[in-house]
Amino acid sequence: MRRTLAAAALALLIAGPAFADDDCDRDNQSQMAMNQCAGVDAAKADAALNTVYKQLAAKLDGKEKTALRDAQRAWITFRDKEGEDRTGEKEGGSMRPMELAACAREMTEARTKALAHDLACAGDD
Repeated sequence: MRRTLAAAALALLIAGPAFADDDCDRDNQSQMAMNQCAGVDAAKADAALNTVYKQLAAKLDGKEKTALRDAQRAWITFRDKEGEDRTGEKEGGSMRPMELAACAREMTEARTKALAHDLACAGDD
């Protein structure tokens, strides 16, 4: 139950700011503002990942595209569970949403780099 709530909170942090104004008040040091800014940063990283993923998927066909889709779904599950694990000691705390979003951003940026590498290699065929 707690993991489900944490995953839902992460999803709201990532998705919510994507529909809101792209800016956040980085001068505001309240925890709520820092949580919001971390969510904005995670949403930006997610948008960049989606762009690279779509570009790579467009270069693939058949089994390769299916394999990429399956790998991406597995990676998303891993990212979310890893964030829960890394921030478990902060469960129930006001900093946890920020920590979850920061973890998601960090891991998403690394995944984007990996897919960008694959995209560059896909042009070598």
